[in-house]
Amino acid sequence: MSRFRFLKEAPLRRTHDRPPGTTAPVGHQPHRSAPSHAGPSARSIVGMLLLPAAAAVALAGCGNLASGNAQTPRAAGPSPAASINAGNGQLTVTTTEFAFAPMDVTVKAGKLKLTLVNNGKTAHEIVVLKTNQAAGALAVSGARVGEATSVGEVSETPAGATKSSTLSLKPGKYVFVCNIPGHYQSGMRGTLTVQ
Repeated sequence: MSRFRFLKEAPLRRTHDRPPGTTAPVGHQPHRSAPSHAGPSARSIVGMLLLPAAAAVALAGCGNLASGNAQTPRAAGPSPAASINAGNGQLTVTTTEFAFAPMDVTVKAGKLKLTLVNNGKTAHEIVVLKTNQAAGALAVSGARVGEATSVGEVSETPAGATKSSTLSLKPGKYVFVCNIPGHYQSGMRGTLTVQ
């Protein structure tokens, strides 16, 4: 039996005795009885809902090819949190190729102990820049972002290692990047709001 049996129209059922090929009296409408089932099963509804969702996920990975902005594939690793509020004066950021987790952080002004956990296969760093620009809009020169507005960093950290640095932050908007050549362009950037 088909999993999608509810998509097929139920056959008409005759409730009167009329020989095949004869017509009904004028004004008489043949009677249709209800289909043999009450409706789709919960299992088939879930299947119908998951199929478009799976297609959307598959297509999202293709990027915006029409405008030439294909997304760079990312290696399996930490799933970037939508945002995090680190109000305790400590923030741990995990890296892989080529992603930060979390990517959008809010902290309180003052001292912040910033820890980089490198779960990647190559070295990474975090440079914190004071700027009102969007994280993806920074000027790049020689495969790196300018560091003139840097307020501190966790220096280059080898694969599998952890390093920390303490920063003194004033209220405002910041961007954090991995400024090893090519890493920023590959997606290693995030936003930091200091309140």
